[in-house]
Amino acid sequence: MGAADNFLELTKARRSIYALSNASTIPDSRVEEIVKHAVTWAPSSYNVQSARAVVVLGAEHNKLWAIVKKHMDQVPMDEGIKGYLAGRINGFNSSYGTVMWFEDQAALDALGEKNPMVVPLLTECKFAREINPGSDRYWRRLAGYWY
Repeated sequence: MGAADNFLELTKARRSIYALSNASTIPDSRVEEIVKHAVTWAPSSYNVQSARAVVVLGAEHNKLWAIVKKHMDQVPMDEGIKGYLAGRINGFNSSYGTVMWFEDQAALDALGEKNPMVVPLLTECKFAREINPGSDRYWRRLAGYWY
């Protein structure tokens, strides 16, 4: 069995369904190093390298989720959905930290200038992010509370 087969077998056994904990056996510096490595070396279309990430730990992590809770309370929605989302948010808040992922619009715009035929695709992606409530635009507004 080759390395690719081993990888495929490992993915079958992998699950991400578990209760989150506010403890970590991995040092914060290592978490940041892993995320930085992923951002730097993950492949991207046309090698645009537009992925960005912010690692939020400790008190700032709790502050982030308090802001999310505050804003979610202001969003009109069905009470059942609101209850479901509140449970999810509480679960995320009880974790050790959060990694927020973004797309660098300036990098995407530069790609569009170099390669005009991809502009319609970039516009479509930008529209999808704007209508998605989990979009980077929403997270950027929340991140603005720190700066």
